[in-house]
Amino acid sequence: MTMENPEALIEQWDEIAESYNTFVGIDRKSPLPHTGLDRQHRYVADVQISAGYMHAGYPMMIPIDPAASHVVDPNLALVRGWGFWHEMGHEYQQNAWKWGDITEVSVNIYTLYIQEKFTDVQRLLQTSDDGKSHYDRAMEFVADSSTSKKFTDIDGMDQLVFFKQLQLAYGWDFYTDLHIAYREMDSKDIPTSDQQKKDMLLYMTSKVSGHDLVSFYQKWGWSITDEAIEKVRALHLPTPTVPIETLRELPVETVNDLIRSVEQFEKEGEFKGSNTSRSLKVHLTAVSHYEEQGADEKLVKHMEGFKLLLDQQKEKELISERAYKRLKADADLLLMKWQ
Repeated sequence: MTMENPEALIEQWDEIAESYNTFVGIDRKSPLPHTGLDRQHRYVADVQISAGYMHAGYPMMIPIDPAASHVVDPNLALVRGWGFWHEMGHEYQQNAWKWGDITEVSVNIYTLYIQEKFTDVQRLLQTSDDGKSHYDRAMEFVADSSTSKKFTDIDGMDQLVFFKQLQLAYGWDFYTDLHIAYREMDSKDIPTSDQQKKDMLLYMTSKVSGHDLVSFYQKWGWSITDEAIEKVRALHLPTPTVPIETLRELPVETVNDLIRSVEQFEKEGEFKGSNTSRSLKVHLTAVSHYEEQGADEKLVKHMEGFKLLLDQQKEKELISERAYKRLKADADLLLMKWQ
């Protein structure tokens, strides 16, 4: 195939690669242990690779047919990018919270982050033949009160909802802070066995979030030791104001979807004062009017104004961190769609 604009292709991949560094909190100018790697990521295509459809490593290996043509096409690299981003994510996983039956699940935290940053696709909302999304099946699993259920009983993509819910509750910065916290951990505290890693993940996610997440892990069927639970209790953290296991993405396709999100956050007590949510809804109603008219220029301009309003409310502490980050991200998704 012929590449029409190789410079644009390389710039896009450079931006994607740098996004991983930002996500995990490293860069080349930061002191250890947060110094970024000064090396190139490489995808190499071959007729037959040594393991799986693709695999991580240096270089990352992909099949010639059809992935080679996708990786060098700026559009297809995004449309068909899940596998590429997944393998690059493996390059950034931290051993202290990576173990056998979770490795191929937790790596997709990175995949979801890149997908959300560069596309408007919401993979966990996609439905299977039974009409259920990954959220639907995950919610059914969480609602099951059986004490014998295990986190690994369900499909890996359904398990991914657990990690996405933490992001929905605390924003993508939560995972940046988690990576930083693990890198700063004293070497004597780094877990080695699978059980130690599970226990430490509960402790670290609770500490980073500022909430006691024991119940959240239990609802998801994690096997956590009593010692780990006691260690979290000793932090004397409050429980989440909203049960994290109930959080899910809503498909954001129109401004009215964003208005419904504001109304939901209003019910959950994420705003201070009635005027806060009212001003957001009034602004979005005006944006919706331009959407119906197809007035693209005004549509973009007023949605940027909505984002500015969110910033002002955040500065005045009128909106929770969770609502702010979610509404800001959804506004960006709509802007990406319109532009």
